[in-house]
Amino acid sequence: MSDIPKVEHESDGSTGFTIKDPDGNIIYFNTCEGHDSDPNEAS
Repeated sequence: MSDIPKVEHESDGSTGFTIKDPDGNIIYFNTCEGHDSDPNEAS
């Protein structure tokens, strides 16, 4: 896979991106609103 997906900032505060797997299925990844984007930060 050579294409880097474009990250979208959604109106609800979440962030996501879409990729296509080798079989042609479209997969959408999205964060939950209000969650830290850096898992290494202490809460």
